[in-house]
Order: sequence, then structure tokens, then C-alpha cells
Amino acid sequence: EEKEKEKEKIEKKNKKQKKKEEEEENEEEDNRQIITIIYDKKSYAKYYETLKNEIMGNFTNFDVEEKEYPLPSNKQFFSKITFFTQMGISLLVFSGQKIKDKIPMIPPSFFDMIEKNKWFVIISNFVFHQWLNKNLSTTGAFEIYFKDKIIFSKLSSNKLPKERDIHSELKKINKKYKNRNKGKKKKYVDDDDDDFDDDL
Repeated sequence: EEKEKEKEKIEKKNKKQKKKEEEEENEEEDNRQIITIIYDKKSYAKYYETLKNEIMGNFTNFDVEEKEYPLPSNKQFFSKITFFTQMGISLLVFSGQKIKDKIPMIPPSFFDMIEKNKWFVIISNFVFHQWLNKNLSTTGAFEIYFKDKIIFSKLSSNKLPKERDIHSELKKINKKYKNRNKGKKKKYVDDDDDDFDDDL
């Protein structure tokens, strides 16, 4: 009978130890402190690297990962359209006099005006579409997340994050997780005390 009781105690202790190890593993996975920055890589690649180095230099327990902020579908659509508008204007500049009789809905004076101002139209067409393509291919986003919680949004604030703002948020996160971990450590101590009582 004593052997059975001793065996039960050992099994109970082993179960508690296994449970404790599993909880610690889950806690470690859950506490992976990863900052995700989803941003416009065409506009803010250098700024991302600077901010990443600042975060990891001051908060060694954080990892930083990056993602490209997706281009909205309307911008994708219009960026494709711009190719055809640029080509269409170029066609009017170089072939307008040849085709003006074939397009009766457009007044001949319009083609004559383009012909007189050919170089101005060519340069304006190029500059305008360069500017348009740049704006349609960027999002202006610099969104910072901790897990599912957003801690900064350039799209909402219309400004890039300052180091002190991010540090303030990360300190709050650190404090929260330290407090939570203290509670879990106390629980483990209590469990160990129970084992000690059992042994007594």
C-alpha cells in the first residue's frame, strides 16, 4: 500500500512537472514579442531600417519583421490605365495629322493645336505620367503592429512615427508582459509548495 501511495505521488509530481514545462513552452511562444511593420517600401525603406535598428537597440527582447503594404485595387487598376493614356497622347502627337480626318468627333483644330505645341505636349505628357505613376504605385503606409494590436498608423495620423512615441508604447507592452509573467511564476511556486506539502 505504501508503495502504491509513493507511486501515485511520483506520478502526480511528474504530471505537474510536465504540465509546468508545457505551460512554459506555450508561454514562451505566446510571449514572442514581435513588432510587425507593414509599410510602403518604395517610400520608406530607409526609414524602416533606421526605426528597426532603434527598436532592437533599445529593446533587445523585441524582434522586428517587415511586410509590404498592399496596393489598393483601385490604384492597381488606374496604374494600368495610365499606360494606355500615355500611349494615346503620344499617338496624337506623332500621328494626329494623319488620323484627324478619320476621327470626325474631334475638331481638326484640336490636332492643329497639338501639332503647333508638339514639344510642350511631349514633355508635359512624360512629366505628368511619371508623377501619376509614382503616386499610383505608392500607398504612404507605415503601420506598426504588436501581434493584432496596431500601435501606430501613418495612414490615420498622416505622419511618420517618432522614436519617443514608439518607445513609450513598447515600454507599456514590456510592463504588461512582465506583470503577467510574475503572476505565472508565482503560480509555479505555489504548485511547488503543494508538492512540498504532499511530501510532508
